[in-house]
Amino acid sequence: MTFKLLEELDIRCETSQLHHLNLPSLTKLNLTALKGLIPNVYPSWALPVLSEFRASLTSEEIAKFLPSITMPKLHTLTLDILGSLLEPFPAVTYPTVRSIDLTCLASANYVTDALNAVPNSRKVVLSLYDSSDEIVWELLTRLTDTTHMVSPMAIEVHFVTQEKCLSIPNASILSLFRSCVARRKAISHRPFKIVFTTSSPDTGRISTEIFS
Repeated sequence: MTFKLLEELDIRCETSQLHHLNLPSLTKLNLTALKGLIPNVYPSWALPVLSEFRASLTSEEIAKFLPSITMPKLHTLTLDILGSLLEPFPAVTYPTVRSIDLTCLASANYVTDALNAVPNSRKVVLSLYDSSDEIVWELLTRLTDTTHMVSPMAIEVHFVTQEKCLSIPNASILSLFRSCVARRKAISHRPFKIVFTTSSPDTGRISTEIFS
């Protein structure tokens, strides 16, 4: 089925159904997947002018669905990974993406693989639930790793998590972020800032710190 003039699509369906659509003019796709059977192999699917892709998918759907899509003009990628991370992030690359917003269960390896898929992203937003001191520390380390730096082009990184997930004193967390920003600037010689937001599910309080 072809929709030659359709530019925006907000849809709830099984991911396997989307490949039956021909959308040559689509620039924005907002997808919420319905639970269903996930094919072992998806047919290839071209979205030649898509610039913004937002999706709520399981890690299994991400692993099999993303590699089947060609999105040469993608600029903004927003992924809400539902449930447990049962499958690794696929080995895809979107060099045109300038902004990624990732919401998922906290996993340094999964987040790193997702960020490696968008090596030229300038803005990174990470909303991590069930995070921990170790994962925060590991991600900060990878952001300043001179051998294989994660998000080497990023100038703005947002961390969003819950207060109850972190046991280190707040002052220690802030010190880690300050050190990361200073080291990143020294390595890349580019502007860089971290926005750190924590929320309290008990009180509803939201706290934000900016390091630049």
